[in-house]
Amino acid sequence: MVTPKYRSLLAALLLAGCSRAPKTDQPSNLRFESESELNWSAPFSLAANLDGSRLLVMAATPAGAMILRQSQDGGVTFSSAQELPCPLRQGFHDKDSIHLLHTAERAVLLDEDDSDTLRSATSSDGETWEQGGSLTIKPMPRVVTFDEMDAGNTTVAAIGPSVSLTYPLYLSANDGSDWEARQVTLPIPDGLKNITIDPPGAFGTPQVSVDSRDRIHWLVPEYRFSDAKGQKQTGSLYLQVDGQGQTSNGQLFPAEYRSQHAVLGENRQLPDHLYRLTANEANSTEKSRINIAYTLEFAQSQDGGVHWSAPCVLDDHKGIKQHLQVAGDGPLLVAAWGDSRSSQPGLYCCTSIDGGKSWSEAERVGETPDYRWQLLVCKGKVLLAGSLDNPRSYRKTPFAIHGEVK
Repeated sequence: MVTPKYRSLLAALLLAGCSRAPKTDQPSNLRFESESELNWSAPFSLAANLDGSRLLVMAATPAGAMILRQSQDGGVTFSSAQELPCPLRQGFHDKDSIHLLHTAERAVLLDEDDSDTLRSATSSDGETWEQGGSLTIKPMPRVVTFDEMDAGNTTVAAIGPSVSLTYPLYLSANDGSDWEARQVTLPIPDGLKNITIDPPGAFGTPQVSVDSRDRIHWLVPEYRFSDAKGQKQTGSLYLQVDGQGQTSNGQLFPAEYRSQHAVLGENRQLPDHLYRLTANEANSTEKSRINIAYTLEFAQSQDGGVHWSAPCVLDDHKGIKQHLQVAGDGPLLVAAWGDSRSSQPGLYCCTSIDGGKSWSEAERVGETPDYRWQLLVCKGKVLLAGSLDNPRSYRKTPFAIHGEVK
């Protein structure tokens, strides 16, 4: 639903939206270990509850069973692996693309099968699992996979890609036990025309985050439009969505050339704090995208997405920045991403210990991850885990890197 405030808001953003706050560098107070006892021989999914008191790690065996480990100290140590039967009625569809989430009280396991059905299972202790609900998603347009999921107190939300301004939204208000389908139409702010989401895949798929107050936040990374004068522009669009699919608090953040990748993050201790990390491609005549500068910008809201700070540049080296992650726990903030820079590609990280007022320089902490890797920040500890990006092989190589403030 378009609100009257879009007109004045758009004018202000077009004038000041690309302004960048200076980045004050600070030494990194995080020390990372390149190895962790979490490393497994199979790709895994991980999730933590809201207060960080429990971290679950799950992987599927070749025989279709489920292996589970738990941590009570933010990922420093884990329990012994426990093999459990798959709680889904028809077993796992794709062992490499299982989603594990955690609400305040329950763990939620999600899988999408060959018949385009979303199926779930839930557990209160990580050991005893119950079959959850299912939802047929085949009638939805161009649903290929889920781009981003997160969990608040009880709400779980998922979104699929779309070729239009209407997106399918899947909601569960009871920890994944039952599901409902909604459709959300992105608003067109006053003064804009020719809105396109291009391409409709990884770039154009909204990033979804459900905070601890059960508010659903959206961020559309590549929102291309023409202004009233017909000049083409691009940027990222932020929205809040309620349980009926109605939108509010829409804000457009223009980019210099193209907003290629973007992600939303939360703070475990500060429920109204929300973070936006965007990789903006510079306008360039270079044929190789590795030689094009990508500006990584950080911005935050301290009132649940109503107002946002001016963006701060964290990194502007040449090379594609993708698979972005950002998260916070009190004053400790971590931004991490896969970087294709020609000097040394890999997984890079910037940290802040003063709530984003100053940041460390980008530090390479590991090899380049694939799109499903995850970042957890809890109680002064950081866990980066997932699978490495290896385009030459179908086999995924898991990794886990643990860090903490020194």
